[in-house]
Amino acid sequence: MANIRVCARFRPVILQDDGEVLGSARSDSRSFTLQNENDEQHKFSFDKVFYKDSEQADVYEFLARPLVRGIIC
Repeated sequence: MANIRVCARFRPVILQDDGEVLGSARSDSRSFTLQNENDEQHKFSFDKVFYKDSEQADVYEFLARPLVRGIIC
C-alpha cells in the first residue's frame, strides 16, 4: 500500500492586489509560519517543505523518485 505525502513548495514573493506582502517565516524542513495582515501567526506542518531556494531536483528526489522506483521495481 502506498503512503500519501503532503508537501508545500514556496515560490518567490507575490504582491497582493493592494501591494502588501503576506509574511511567511521558515521554521524548518517540515513546517512554516504564515503571518496574515492582522499579524496573526499560523503554523503549518507537512511531510516536507520546499522553500524558494529549493531546486526542482530536490522536489523530484523526495516526491517522484520513490513513485517511479515503485513502479519499475
